[in-house]
Amino acid sequence: MSEIESQMRALRTLAAALERPDQPRAAFATADEVGHRLFTLLVYDEAAGEVARIYTNRPREYPVSGCKAMCDTPWGRHVIHGRHPYLGRTAADIR
Repeated sequence: MSEIESQMRALRTLAAALERPDQPRAAFATADEVGHRLFTLLVYDEAAGEVARIYTNRPREYPVSGCKAMCDTPWGRHVIHGRHPYLGRTAADIR
């Protein structure tokens, strides 16, 4: 299996876990399978138009705290509105 196929399988596993009602435990359980350097989970409050980070494996650089406005961005259209996972491969992808 290629690296891309392996990553896509891991992301499908994560996406399926995110549909389960036992959140965030179900999503956290897949973190190791995704194979990550940075792994964060956000929750979106549609009524308020805000996102909040609820989990991070790098709390110093990406802390779990507060909320921020969810502006119209390519990432937001892909992840929030399109309901697709995002895999950033480079530092530029994360920015």
